[in-house]
Amino acid sequence: MSTDANENPADQPTAPSAAPRGSRRPTAQEVIQFVVEQKQLADLDIEVDYEALARLDDMPDDEAAALIDDTLGPILFS
Repeated sequence: MSTDANENPADQPTAPSAAPRGSRRPTAQEVIQFVVEQKQLADLDIEVDYEALARLDDMPDDEAAALIDDTLGPILFS
């Protein structure tokens, strides 16, 4: 008889791919809309590369995150 049935499932390692994923990544349109709103709220005259933001959907996650950080940083932390 196997002792596997007596083992606690919490003791089993979880593969990274089996871990629940966070929320979905925002689309380029959602990011652009958010940037526009935040820029208006902050009443700042900051250059924003909307063409680069429009390409977010085609970028890898790390590149998209860096672009969003670079864009929103000056708006949110000024």
